[in-house]
Amino acid sequence: MRTLLNQQTVKTHHNLADEKEFEFVMRQLGGEDRLRKNCPELYKILHYSSKQERRAANGLTTAPLMKSSLPQGDTYGLTDSVGIRTLNYDIKTDAYTSSGMSMVEENKSLAIVGELYDKTNNQSLDGFAVAASNAHNLKGESRCKSVSLMKSDDYEFQAISTFYKIVKDKDGCERIVSETHQTDALKVLGKSSIVEKMVVEDPMPKYHPKANSTVLYYNNRTGPGCDYYYNNVNTKDNKVEVNIDFSGSVTFMKEFSPIYVDKNKDFVLQLIDKGAANFNMSFWNEIEWTVSDRTLSWKFPSNWHNWLDSSQFYLTNDAQFYCKMYVETEMGIAIPIVISSMDIGHEDPSYCAIKPITIEWGCFAKGTRILMANHSEKFIEEIRQGDQIMTRGGSAIVTEVIRGREETLAMIGTSSGKCICVTRDHPMLTQDGWKRADELSAADILEMYGGKDSINELHLLEYNDEVFSVRIDSDEALVAEGFYTGDFGCQNRIGKKEERPLQKKEGYQQEFEALVAELNREMKHEGRE
Repeated sequence: MRTLLNQQTVKTHHNLADEKEFEFVMRQLGGEDRLRKNCPELYKILHYSSKQERRAANGLTTAPLMKSSLPQGDTYGLTDSVGIRTLNYDIKTDAYTSSGMSMVEENKSLAIVGELYDKTNNQSLDGFAVAASNAHNLKGESRCKSVSLMKSDDYEFQAISTFYKIVKDKDGCERIVSETHQTDALKVLGKSSIVEKMVVEDPMPKYHPKANSTVLYYNNRTGPGCDYYYNNVNTKDNKVEVNIDFSGSVTFMKEFSPIYVDKNKDFVLQLIDKGAANFNMSFWNEIEWTVSDRTLSWKFPSNWHNWLDSSQFYLTNDAQFYCKMYVETEMGIAIPIVISSMDIGHEDPSYCAIKPITIEWGCFAKGTRILMANHSEKFIEEIRQGDQIMTRGGSAIVTEVIRGREETLAMIGTSSGKCICVTRDHPMLTQDGWKRADELSAADILEMYGGKDSINELHLLEYNDEVFSVRIDSDEALVAEGFYTGDFGCQNRIGKKEERPLQKKEGYQQEFEALVAELNREMKHEGRE
């Protein structure tokens, strides 16, 4: 058996001031001759980037670097997520790897060039190249059928991916930054997988096992609509505390009995959307680790959390869960395991596919009057599950009541004297369709119970009190203080929407996409040298 010690992902940022690294990037993108002939604008950006790197090395300027490793501390907001996410193998199906980029800020150009490699037999199995313009997210993957592999007593695989993005420097000029990640994994000893099985208990859909996602509610609620409920979730300084349960176990073959998980060996636990919310490593000592014979179990503390900017919080309504940890074994080899909701299921027992995460949040101020089906009114805090309320299309039944706390609300006043206070992401019906409260302007015309109305007052106010909302068995708008507005489900659907005009691609963007598409065709047919 080939022995690998201290396996983990190696990350290298490319310093384009170094001639060898500059040549490496050129080769990865098809070679200097091809770039000069077919991609003159991209070629110019590469040389400009190299020049700026040299100036930075001489202290003449500052070169922006790509975020290569995710911060493990208690950081606010979202950070960028870039890396090789999976390296899987099953003796009956295939070898598979995936890499991804998830960026907080939209980027002019993103690209990934990757390879799947059989180190045991010194064989390149498959490659991929993907690119996107004006994008936050990008994913690439490679796959090779097991029947096409050379027969071996064990299998050691390697995934290599180079990540590129084009950014603007302080002078407004485009620059390319890139880095290469490499990860190795010993997957099979003889005909047996080193990891026999893995079980994830949390987070999982508890009340609706066949649902498309696992639903989290923060702060008080009633009703059976969620899988996990977190009370006393903090909101302060326009930050929201992110909590999530995480527990499970992994069992190894006898020769690889587990010892512990090394937090300093490329450990990652995050929720990913546009960027990643990385959980606070200061809670590490509160994790319950249990080793019994060949099985390692874990249970993370209920207060394991990090903070997100509340202005970005709605971005995590549809978040992807991702965890990678290296388990030190008695063989002296660290075995990586991955739990992810970003890829489809795979027969590799060291990988476990789970459902995406839905976080739901936001409500009305208490004292908001809701129009009931019998034309009476009730304060929002007095409504109960089973009540019938008036909607734009008739009536609906309340299936759930949600409560929480908010520091700041949006106050909307109309020309006719109507007034309502809601959370900033609450959907309001306008003549142009649904808009979040914080997207409204004085130019919007609101759809009201009994007619239309214009806005003459719109501002944020300090609140620091309980808020309430309801979920109804209808997609229709409900009536609150005379406004047509959405229920809790509508609020979270609207929060997930992102509509923006199509952006015209610049010359180098078109060149980059065409080049990467050509590279992908070559790699799929010929493999990588």
